[in-house]
Amino acid sequence: MIRSDLYWTALNALECAGVSWVLMRASPDNFLDAIEIDIYVTKHQKRQAVATLLSLGWGCLHDWLHEPEKACFAYIEQGQLNKIDIHFEVVSGGVVTVDSNWFEQGIRVSPNGVRIPSESAWLLHVLTHTILTKQTLPERYFDRVRAALDNPAVVAEVRSNINFVSFADNFNALSADDAINFMSDSAWVSEVRSALLKETKRHRFVRNFVRRMEWIFSRPWRRDFGISIAVIGVDGVGKSSFISEMQEQLRDIGFVVRTAYMGPWDRSIFPTSKLLEYFGANPLDFDQIQAGPVSLDKSSLAKKGKGYVKRYFYYFGTWLETWARFLRLVLPHRLLRRIVLHDRDFLDLLTGFRNMPIRNSPRLREWLARITPRPDVIIVLLNDPGMIYERKPEYPLDVIEGAVRRYQDLASRYGLRIIITDRPTDTLVRDFIAENWRKIYAAVSGRR
Repeated sequence: MIRSDLYWTALNALECAGVSWVLMRASPDNFLDAIEIDIYVTKHQKRQAVATLLSLGWGCLHDWLHEPEKACFAYIEQGQLNKIDIHFEVVSGGVVTVDSNWFEQGIRVSPNGVRIPSESAWLLHVLTHTILTKQTLPERYFDRVRAALDNPAVVAEVRSNINFVSFADNFNALSADDAINFMSDSAWVSEVRSALLKETKRHRFVRNFVRRMEWIFSRPWRRDFGISIAVIGVDGVGKSSFISEMQEQLRDIGFVVRTAYMGPWDRSIFPTSKLLEYFGANPLDFDQIQAGPVSLDKSSLAKKGKGYVKRYFYYFGTWLETWARFLRLVLPHRLLRRIVLHDRDFLDLLTGFRNMPIRNSPRLREWLARITPRPDVIIVLLNDPGMIYERKPEYPLDVIEGAVRRYQDLASRYGLRIIITDRPTDTLVRDFIAENWRKIYAAVSGRR
């Protein structure tokens, strides 16, 4: 289904459900070709609008519980992102910029049958939206803004409905000739934005506090826990690039995304983990640490005994470290319905230590993995060992080959998702999101 058909199906379904939508900023002549459509719906039609789009398979990013002024919907078709933002108030950057009653009173029908706001309401919304959320005025608005400012009746109506003193002073200084120049100057836009945000600071604080309290005490707790996606694999397979690209693409859709390093080595935050690093504790087998025949003299046996102690302290210390990272870096964002991308996971320890194999304590490691917080989705990145060696030649080729086999076995045993990094990273991430976007939307919206 092409984009225009997808949008028209959704908007027509809203009409059939009795929802009278209004196109907010885009031109009614070509809005169906845009990546994102912003429409206005009255508050009393909010539930019906949300239910209608959900019934068509659209994913809801924000619901009425924690962002009552706006609901964001997305539909990914053949890797193509399509978005509909439904506004229940004329809000930009968390600030209600246009009075809803005045906005609704001026609604009219364009020659092609699309409901649009009055020219004065449109002008005020476009200017305030640009100031609060953009760097400069988009070029597609230039001609219409200039024509609106040339109309004295439109300018007078806008002046009588501006709610902010700081913006009123700047609007009065604008004319059709210099408005485009001012709105195209990022420094001027930034200065006006700062003044407007300063003026609305107290109102926004109270509004956000009330909104968050309503969300906390009204939300469905069992379904409201966000989603964690872990990416594991051999060093050099492309984990960092994959996570960075996924973070960027998910943010482009509209998700709030955080990253957390959850690997069983490096970047310790728990005091005991740093102490174990200081004493050189690690899980490697003794024949990997010291070459040559094993001596039976007292000093060697004592040294080996200390090695056993440090090894098991390492395992339990790593388990505590993982829980500490989860509680500090993951759980707070999960409770806020965010997406958390994990760089590595405790399961990495089941394959070895820094690409090196581990033969000791397999049952202990598996038991600790079972009582460690598990992400919702675990992706294992794999590739040809030769390609990985070219990217990161710090490890011998035979070591990389063994590590790849162990990650393949791990994915088979635990039913993990395997992605072969033999294509461009952006393509791999786009395909993964296209396949899993409904699950992601369900997790962050509390609609499982």
